[in-house]
Amino acid sequence: PASLEWRLIEPISRLLKRHPKIRFDVNGSTFERTVQLLRAGAVDVALGFDAAYSEWADIRREPIKAVRSVNFVRRGHPLLERKNITATDLAEYDFVSPSDGRPYGVVIRKIFEDTNVEWQKRVHLVDYFPLVRQIVAQSDAVGVVTDLFAQTSAFQRNFVALDGLNLLPPSTMCCAVRKRWEPKPIVRAFIRAVRETQDHELEG
Repeated sequence: PASLEWRLIEPISRLLKRHPKIRFDVNGSTFERTVQLLRAGAVDVALGFDAAYSEWADIRREPIKAVRSVNFVRRGHPLLERKNITATDLAEYDFVSPSDGRPYGVVIRKIFEDTNVEWQKRVHLVDYFPLVRQIVAQSDAVGVVTDLFAQTSAFQRNFVALDGLNLLPPSTMCCAVRKRWEPKPIVRAFIRAVRETQDHELEG
């Protein structure tokens, strides 16, 4: 998904150092589109959330360590004036979600359904984070961001992570490949590079 393309920076850098003749064709797309491309053989490997690929019997998932996501708002948002923010408080505002599927969609839909609000009228579906950031910056909408990015100074200049809510469970990621074909050596090398990068992030 486009919202996770930044996670490719370090793995691709590692691969280029080890295999300088490799060429990449990186496609950030919706989960639904990526599944179809993967199953048809149009892409060799997909990086995404494990839960999104778990229903497909013809896809093998190579698990990667979980990613934690948090909700966030712009600095000066009315929610920040409240002492203890609850899920009911969040239901007063629009959301920007990367997807209406797993892992985010289920949680966000429940926030609105628990307060008898039609979630379809309150949720923007945007997977391109620069646009998510712009919507949240110029409105009272609530967004979703990984906790790693939420810790950066670039993020904290304009936004505040709602850390105390813990509404979004840690989500295991995976590299998904087709079961019926043995992954190419460079695909296996890519998966190793992704795992090495995540190990380095966790140590750091």
